[in-house]
Amino acid sequence: MAVCRVKNRLIGDFWRFYARSATNCWEIYPPVSVPGAASRVAFPSENTVAGAFDKSIDAWVSARIRPRVQAYEEQLARREDPEIRNRLGVLYGSYGMLGKAQEQFAIAARNGSEDGWLNLGNVAFLEQRYRDSIWYSQRVLRDDPENLAAMLSLARSYYEENNFSSSDRWYAEVQSRDPALARDYAYLGACCTC
Repeated sequence: MAVCRVKNRLIGDFWRFYARSATNCWEIYPPVSVPGAASRVAFPSENTVAGAFDKSIDAWVSARIRPRVQAYEEQLARREDPEIRNRLGVLYGSYGMLGKAQEQFAIAARNGSEDGWLNLGNVAFLEQRYRDSIWYSQRVLRDDPENLAAMLSLARSYYEENNFSSSDRWYAEVQSRDPALARDYAYLGACCTC
C-alpha cells in the first residue's frame, strides 16, 4: 500500500512538473523556422470551396428528392399539367433549388397556372429582385383581382423597395380581407396609418 502511495505521488509530481514546463516551453525555447521557406500548401479560393459545397449539397438534395421528382415527371410524361408542374417547382424550391424551381414555374405559368406566376414572383422576391416580384404579382392580380397572396406579395415587395405608401396600400387591402393573414406580416403595417 505504501509503495502504491509513493508511486502515485511520483506520477503526480511528474505530471505537475511536465504541465508547468509545457506551459513555459515557448519562453524557454523560442520558435524556429527556416528563413525563406514558403508553405507548399495551396489553398483553394473561397469561391471554389463555396462552389464545391453548393454542388455537393445539390447532389445530396437531388438524391433525397429523386423519388418524388420521378413521380411528378412520370405524371407529366403522360399528360402536361400546369398544377403538377407547379408542384414540382414547389418541391425544388422547398429544398433551395431555386433555378430548377423557376424553370418549372415558368413552364406552369406559360401553360396557364396562376400559381406558377405567383411562384415566379416568390422566387424573384427570394433573390431580392423586387421589381420582378412586383411585376409577377401584378400579372396575377390582372387575371384574379381578389388574389390575397398576390396582394401580400405586392405589400412585401414594395416594403423592400422602401415604397412604403404602396406597401401600406396593399397591406391595408390584405388586412381588410383577412386580418389573421395580415397579423402574420404585421411588420408591414408598422408604417401604415390605416
